Amino acid sequence: MKPIVIVIALALAAAACPAVHADAARTRQAPAAPAQLPAGTPKAAASRDAAAEADGVPLLAFYYIWYDATTWNRAKVDYPQIGRYSSDDPQVMRQHIAWAKSAGIDGFIVSWKDTPANDRRLQLLADVARQEDFKLAMIYQGLDFDRHPLPVSRVAADFLTFRDMFASDPVFFRLSGKPLTIWSGTWAYSHADVARVTGPVRSSMLVLSSEKSLDGYQRLADVTDGDAYYWSSVNPATNGNYGPKLDAMSTAIHRNGQYWIAPVAPGFDARLVGGSKTVERRDGATLRSEYATAVASSPDALGLISWNEFSENSYVEPSQKYGNRYLSVLADLRNTPTVQPAAAADSSDPVSGNDQGLQGSMMSNLLLLGGFFVLLGCGLGLVRSVLRRRWPETALQSPFGVPNRPALPPGTGLYPVRGRHVLNAEPLLPAGVGTRGNLALDGDDPAKYRAGRHRDRGRATEDHVDHPPDRAVGPATGHAIDRSINQGAPEPPGHRSGIERPDQSDSPGTEGSAGPPHRQHPPSGWENVHVRH
Repeated sequence: MKPIVIVIALALAAAACPAVHADAARTRQAPAAPAQLPAGTPKAAASRDAAAEADGVPLLAFYYIWYDATTWNRAKVDYPQIGRYSSDDPQVMRQHIAWAKSAGIDGFIVSWKDTPANDRRLQLLADVARQEDFKLAMIYQGLDFDRHPLPVSRVAADFLTFRDMFASDPVFFRLSGKPLTIWSGTWAYSHADVARVTGPVRSSMLVLSSEKSLDGYQRLADVTDGDAYYWSSVNPATNGNYGPKLDAMSTAIHRNGQYWIAPVAPGFDARLVGGSKTVERRDGATLRSEYATAVASSPDALGLISWNEFSENSYVEPSQKYGNRYLSVLADLRNTPTVQPAAAADSSDPVSGNDQGLQGSMMSNLLLLGGFFVLLGCGLGLVRSVLRRRWPETALQSPFGVPNRPALPPGTGLYPVRGRHVLNAEPLLPAGVGTRGNLALDGDDPAKYRAGRHRDRGRATEDHVDHPPDRAVGPATGHAIDRSINQGAPEPPGHRSGIERPDQSDSPGTEGSAGPPHRQHPPSGWENVHVRH
């Protein structure tokens, strides 16, 4: 019985599974599997090509190489997941690049100015990035620690050094065939000073300003190649001018045939380094909103602020506090069509297309599951019907092992003997009759039995024609069952008599379970049962 039920259940489940898988395939758009990444890397979101297909624009993250053992002791409230690293460690760089690629980041914009430590670290990072097929760009730090502009002579010399030492390396990201560089702090220099720095190098590389307004960009438009706005402190939920400002800058820059890098940040808090403003991360809602607004401004590249700026708390690098959360958000953004927000509205508030697809998939699967159980019930009913026709003796046993006791004529009784149901027919015959009978059920109706004649040890007996001559054999044990209808009839030699009750089965702890049935006088209404092995 049970194997048949299991076979039917498996067949029905197999029939339902293709529909479930087909529905899941329709509602899920999984990215292509990436190459094997180091342990702890979040699930890959996109390769560089897939990222370009998602929104048609590269994503570059600002990256800082100023870390050493003492840096982590100042102005930090969170720390990297991989520990307080040194920017001289190539294994850290390799892990950073693997993580970044897994989230759809195409390259790092590396903070640099000409010092022995920075040159060494940039060269090391370039070597690792080249091996990992990852791109780099450079942002020049034109302000000192106190936010004062460096001497213009030094800035000019440093740009020449970069051109000669690094710009020709194919690892550096290019627009229109020229490596990309950004000059941070151009607002602190005059037009003439900027022209002095950029004039000698613009023929071989791009130099973008970092102006914060349309007027600022236009002031330097003729001596630079565009603008990269480093705006990490904007709150997209409250600044209604945020989106229009980015759009206006993009329009003006593209009108001049130059390049626009739009800012994207997950949040901001620079109070430990003298700032007063904070932007809450909102579990990725800020990042989602800024990403959508930046993409809407039609940039040539997205500038993610930042990979590892831990002092201003704008990092997306996996950390002790946030884990891989912000790489997961980026991975989702780089593989999902961007929903453009209205003005500065938060694009993460409405249910996204992916979430709607997931809900539809769940509803379809629930309907399929319900249909499966309906079919399973029908199958069990069919099996039971077949069993009742083929094996009448087991018809009173339900598919789940629960006895089904049909209504019997008045004066009859039904009770179990060694796993079978036996008809107590004593009230149906006159008292005092000394014959012995083998009675069995005919089909579903225990009252439908027929009489026959055969010899059993020289005695005349009543027997059902459904059983072979000499004795009636139970369906499970092969034992012959004799019922003494006259309770005063003598026992045949060699028989064991006793009352077998439902609570005296062969179970541990039951008295007499290891030997013959417990012998006692039968109470009124129970028949004396003889079991012949």
